[in-house]
Amino acid sequence: MRVRDRETSVAGHRSPKTGRWRLLIASVGAAAIAVSVLPGLAAAAPVPLAPIDAAAPSGAEPAGGPVPAPLSNIPYGQFPQQRLDAYVPPAVAPAVVVIHGGGWTGRDKTSPQIRPIAEMLAQDGFAVFNINFRLASETVSGVPMQTDDIALAVDWVVRNGANYGADPRRINLIGGSSGAQLAALAGQLINQEHPGRVDSVVVLSGPLDFVLVNEPIDEPPPRDDERPGVNAYLGCVPSKCTPEQLQRPSPFYNIDAATCPAFMLVNAEEEIIPVEQPQAMHARLVLNGCSSDLRILPGVEHGFKLFDDLEPDIMRFFGLTPGNEPMIGGVAYIGKVGEPYTFAYTTHGPGPVTVEVSSGALPPGMALSPVGVLSGTPTQSGTFPFNLRATNAFGFDESAFGMEIRAAATISGTPPEAEVGQSYSFAFTVGGDAEVTVSLTGGSLPPGLSLAADGTMSGTPSQSGSFPFRVKAENTTGSAELVTSITVRPAPAGISITRLEASVSPVQTGAPVTLTATVSGPVTPTGTVVFTEGGTTLGTKQVNAQGRAAVTTSFAAGVHQVVATYSGNAQMPGSTSTSVDVVVVDAVTVGAELPSGRVGTPYSAVVPHAGGGPVTFRLASGTLPLGLTLAEDGKVEGKPRVGGITTFQVTATNPVSSVTQSVSVSIERALTTSVMTSSANPSTAGAPVSFTVVISTDTTIKKPTGTVQFRVDGRKFGKPVRVTNGQAVSPPVSGLALGSHKIAATYGGDASFTGSNSQMTQIVQQAQGAAGLRIPS
Repeated sequence: MRVRDRETSVAGHRSPKTGRWRLLIASVGAAAIAVSVLPGLAAAAPVPLAPIDAAAPSGAEPAGGPVPAPLSNIPYGQFPQQRLDAYVPPAVAPAVVVIHGGGWTGRDKTSPQIRPIAEMLAQDGFAVFNINFRLASETVSGVPMQTDDIALAVDWVVRNGANYGADPRRINLIGGSSGAQLAALAGQLINQEHPGRVDSVVVLSGPLDFVLVNEPIDEPPPRDDERPGVNAYLGCVPSKCTPEQLQRPSPFYNIDAATCPAFMLVNAEEEIIPVEQPQAMHARLVLNGCSSDLRILPGVEHGFKLFDDLEPDIMRFFGLTPGNEPMIGGVAYIGKVGEPYTFAYTTHGPGPVTVEVSSGALPPGMALSPVGVLSGTPTQSGTFPFNLRATNAFGFDESAFGMEIRAAATISGTPPEAEVGQSYSFAFTVGGDAEVTVSLTGGSLPPGLSLAADGTMSGTPSQSGSFPFRVKAENTTGSAELVTSITVRPAPAGISITRLEASVSPVQTGAPVTLTATVSGPVTPTGTVVFTEGGTTLGTKQVNAQGRAAVTTSFAAGVHQVVATYSGNAQMPGSTSTSVDVVVVDAVTVGAELPSGRVGTPYSAVVPHAGGGPVTFRLASGTLPLGLTLAEDGKVEGKPRVGGITTFQVTATNPVSSVTQSVSVSIERALTTSVMTSSANPSTAGAPVSFTVVISTDTTIKKPTGTVQFRVDGRKFGKPVRVTNGQAVSPPVSGLALGSHKIAATYGGDASFTGSNSQMTQIVQQAQGAAGLRIPS
């Protein structure tokens, strides 16, 4: 038995670290995969069945090597490369199809990286089929040829696998590196053509999204001729491929919720495939309701080198355990209150396997069947952790799972009557998790009333009548609408009502603002209106025939609360308006220079500016230094990758103004130190000797590039030597005279790093036939 924890939360799809793997994939280790017969591809003829202990069937020959020995080179198609090795288990077992890697262009099933994996899986008790397939080249694209071949091999296993101890209903795929990409894509294509044919896929360090090929994290970006494996597989130069040519072979873009196999995605933290790729694939699988098990291991190992650490888990994932104990997996997708829900957990192991809740509780309204089907209609939102136990005759597997239920927004309530001139407030009842916002989607509110985002309707109505309207409550899960109305009674006879409006708010400091008061009542208003802010009178104006009075003024920066007071007359008393806020903001200005930074050192600064807020920023033209980004709040952050002075234009906007300004930032190059060593010191006269300069820096953001000029006793020694991976090696010199020689090396720096110097003394000892100095040009 075993009890394990399982990650149940799903991270958002971050912008992945792209580009790094595309340079190296042509040389990575072996891989494995399998795929169904695609439309238009004929299957190979069935191979005659043979008992386990019999000689190999026609077209195959027994292979040597460690036990268990395979039946080798069985044809599954008409091409010479379409051959497989079959490892026959002692009893009927799940099938595992293993495919070699090699950057889509090299290696085969007998490679030392691949054959031991097939043998280990066979020793674990699986029926293993280790296959070859046609390779991509400069003239032959791997898309869709290689998945067509693997599809043909899987079809062969379906038709003939039982003769080799395989259960054709339980076919699994495993691949590493380039083969892992093929395994993932093949599993998807097979099941789209033949739903349920592939049970599960293990992806060891697989590139999963070719769209990211053209978004490198390394600078300068690689040339197209530096990635021959990717070019050959895609059949196009990545920088010139169409989006369809990049998405078609990418497992990330081929997820089908109805047919997806179960995935185990495995990656090392610091290897050549960035962990963001399997993390993004895992998140997308889970969001589509597919079963996905993500494993991020420490270190830098790649491809099938990760197999040893996970062999027991892979056995269970493929439905076989040393003790025949069961295994349960799956990540339930997010449910909604009031909506019917069904999700089936995946179980493996000799049956029957029963599933039960061993601790915690399911969401109210949900139930779990003995075969692991979670169903019902949730009645309560929240996060519900629970443990599930899968049990068969050999033991049990208990794992931690969980389920999140969300509730869509709801809204209800009937606004009571209001009265002209009287302050009014009513809050609709809103429900649902997360933040719920309420908005007016139809009709209109009475003049003087407004609706806040929290569902509160408030103000002082100035007009009587019945006002029908529609409101909508919304959150990230869903929305609801309510049709209702409000009745506003007329004001009692003999009173006046004064309303105040500002012509503009917010407004720029010093700009004119017109304040208009409107007086209403049972008789035509006459008299005056006094406009005041606090104790300061802004103006006194006579009410006109329409009951209005207005004054124009200006304000300093700040928030100004203004009221209007009507004096009244013999037939009608005076009244005072509710206060109106006039927001006054200084125009925005932007400074011309940011603080300086250094390559490889974290940088954070805000574009210098002044003026009222809020202020938002955007890049108007030009580009920021490589490695830095501009946020909407004006913050410039990142790790600079290249030195120099960069000037770009920024547009800053606040509620009353917008300005575009050129801004400069100076990035200093990172410092370097150079250390030189000799291949032999002392050396003998006439013997060749070379010198190596290692260039170090205090940042890991990238390696120094450029050239190093070597000098012997002050004279230039050959042409400048290009720096590769942080070091430069001089051409050998075999003619140094007896004695000591001053060797100097000057690193000239590059756009990101300063230059540096190193020197040493080379001793040349006596040797027969010693000659004078010969320095190649």
